[in-house]
Amino acid sequence: MKNRVVFLDTNIFESAKFSYESDNFLRFLEICEEKGIQLCITDIVQKEVYKRIYFNIKEELERVNKNFIKLILSNIGVSAESKAKLTEQLVDKLTNDFDDFLSDYDVEVIKSDFDQVLLIDSYFDIKSPFSEQKKEEFPDAIILLTIKKYIEDNDIEAYIISNDSGFKKFCDQNDICLYSKLSDVTHKLNMEDPNQELKELYEIHLDDIKYSIGENIKSQDDFILYSYDSIDEVYVDDIAVRDVVVDKLDIIQFDTDENSLQLEVDITIEFSANASYPDEDTMMHDKEDGVYYYGMKNHANIETTQKTTCIVVVSFFEDNTFSADEIDIQDKEFEFSLDDKTIVKLEQDENFGSFKW
Repeated sequence: MKNRVVFLDTNIFESAKFSYESDNFLRFLEICEEKGIQLCITDIVQKEVYKRIYFNIKEELERVNKNFIKLILSNIGVSAESKAKLTEQLVDKLTNDFDDFLSDYDVEVIKSDFDQVLLIDSYFDIKSPFSEQKKEEFPDAIILLTIKKYIEDNDIEAYIISNDSGFKKFCDQNDICLYSKLSDVTHKLNMEDPNQELKELYEIHLDDIKYSIGENIKSQDDFILYSYDSIDEVYVDDIAVRDVVVDKLDIIQFDTDENSLQLEVDITIEFSANASYPDEDTMMHDKEDGVYYYGMKNHANIETTQKTTCIVVVSFFEDNTFSADEIDIQDKEFEFSLDDKTIVKLEQDENFGSFKW
């Protein structure tokens, strides 16, 4: 059997919010170690991660009220009252975490070394990952050509994990296995030598497990919906879960001692809620005092559909029953936009008010 290698793309780290301690990430790392699979990134991915760390932090902090930033800075002992200082500290922290991850898990950084003619020809001939819509995808092209050459030079079986849609055509053309998430690979590796009894129980109860997960999530009432429309002055209440669709399940761990499975589950949640916010057409800004005034307020009934992931523990019992109520939803806070797709009903009233920003 050929040695196996897993290449991680930039978006995998970004999707994980540059954290490596989630159940999903840890289980992926554990099973790769168990199977003797080498983890790799290309040097372009390494540089892109550094870049995305900076831009993610910068973009998020730009959306935060400056007074709240001052509160954060004062509580972490940073004397300079500036977003730039906080950005620098957070970038250093996440960059060091990434470097530690590469070192701790012996991730090999593959240098971009391939025939440059292939890159030039791919660009001018519009071959994948280049396309009419993505003519400037040089980083992706360099990553993929680097991986292709590494596979050919080392006679290995390689998997790429990336949710970049531009990767698919190239991987199909070059017989490279492409997966969109860590859990897809974890599931594949688990299913190579699964505990047959647990697998059979899981398959027997699969439809009931999906139903149980959906009903459990419908009963939860601690979701948060928010919007930055109307300059972050949107008040949301009466949040309700209208429906839950279980999109995909991946087995990320078999536990024979507890007779249980751990799943990563992709779900789609349909929410309804009420949102109240100043009417922008009646809004005026007093630059001298930094105050916004408005004369009307909007009251909207909204419906929004959001996707998230949860970790679910399914336990099986001797009487051929199961429980799937140990559910950890990875994200319970969702941003929505106040637009025609979201607003079901809109009413207005005269409501003079003001706020600072």
